[in-house]
Amino acid sequence: MNASFRRELRRIALPVTLQYLLQSSFSVIDQVMIGQLGTVSVAAIGIAASFVGLYNTLVFSVAGAASIIMAQSTAKGDARQSGQAFYTSLAAMSALAVMCAAACIASPTRIMGLYSTDPATIAAAAPYIRIYALGFIPQVVENIIAVYLRCTDAAKVPLYAGIAAAVANTALNFVLIFGTPVTPALGVRGAAWASTASQCVACVGVLWYFARRRNAGRPRAHDSKAHENTQWGLTPALYRTRSELAMFGSVLAPMVAGDFLWQLGNNVYVSVYGHLSTDSMAAMTLINPMTTLVFGALAGLAQAALLMVGRKLGAGDENGAYATARRLLRDGFVAAIVIAGAVVALRGAYVRIFQVDDSVRAITQQILVVFAIMFPLRVANMIMSSGVLRSGGKTGYIMAVSLLGTWCVGVPLALLSGFAWHWSVVGVYAMISQEETAKTLISLPLFRSRRWMKRL
Repeated sequence: MNASFRRELRRIALPVTLQYLLQSSFSVIDQVMIGQLGTVSVAAIGIAASFVGLYNTLVFSVAGAASIIMAQSTAKGDARQSGQAFYTSLAAMSALAVMCAAACIASPTRIMGLYSTDPATIAAAAPYIRIYALGFIPQVVENIIAVYLRCTDAAKVPLYAGIAAAVANTALNFVLIFGTPVTPALGVRGAAWASTASQCVACVGVLWYFARRRNAGRPRAHDSKAHENTQWGLTPALYRTRSELAMFGSVLAPMVAGDFLWQLGNNVYVSVYGHLSTDSMAAMTLINPMTTLVFGALAGLAQAALLMVGRKLGAGDENGAYATARRLLRDGFVAAIVIAGAVVALRGAYVRIFQVDDSVRAITQQILVVFAIMFPLRVANMIMSSGVLRSGGKTGYIMAVSLLGTWCVGVPLALLSGFAWHWSVVGVYAMISQEETAKTLISLPLFRSRRWMKRL
């Protein structure tokens, strides 16, 4: 049991973790390099990243709904259900990408004005988000293909594509942000162009592999099953009947609503930081590379929980699913404690990377201590909501947890501490972090009750 558990965990979690870190490196590399340009540029990247995060949440929610269904359907060998989840999700994500890209291209200044009152910060962020939006379409194609590849034990392919994209992003950042003897320095706009080009690289990588394998597995015309691609168990189809759409909607709607409202709450937090001061917004932006990397180190556990627990539920092994979920939660919590200690120890060296005012560095160090204290609870909630509870398709539970934690605890405390009590950004962040405590208190009873277990 232990050996097989560890093998499966490594096979799923390690490639996903590395790919997550590589995908996250787009924004991390942007922020580290932009950190050399001063406080205003750092704050601009921060408010732009908040809107991108809202968009990403919607995209990842649709992909997450697809992964729940595909994890169980691949375990059952149901090629039609896998294909319906894949192609319906791809269509929905593409429509969403087009709408959000159009908004960013048409009204970037108005969108960025929601997050800050500083004209200089808004002026720097608007061209960044306009250019970055050009990568929305390749991003959704890469994401849905990556989800399916993980469900079919081909998780290394998105990883390799991510490596190529990260290398391209880093090289292009150096060239476009700072310039060369023969090219101009584009600053914030250069970071956006580099990220957009890198998204295209990742998309081309997984799309090429996916198309190649699909064509290689296509039956010959004389085959009695020529209408299906049995190589990967993925039948080209969409959800069409009322019962099919109802099943997909029952998984998707609560997930999208919960994740969107949670991310919308995060956007409220950013707006509060931005209205406190530019230094506060810059400090909150500076913690992002560190927090992204440490979350990325454990991101694979959430995806492993979704797939490993989902497969056991698909096979009808509820006891095995519960035992697997408990082990993943325990391992994640212990690992988070170790990583939190490293964050506190390295915070001084970390802030010296950035060319910002000393006051911004001091605030950033204090925020990182608060983050480290709450990090184990954040990881437990990530594994619980993004992995365990989703594996059974009970996405309504996740929506309830997100709404209660964010909108009944986090947002009220953010508004009170920021605008009524006039606390510093460190105090505001500490209050906002209490949403994690609330989510844990809600999630644990749900987990222990086993009511989240459902075979789709």
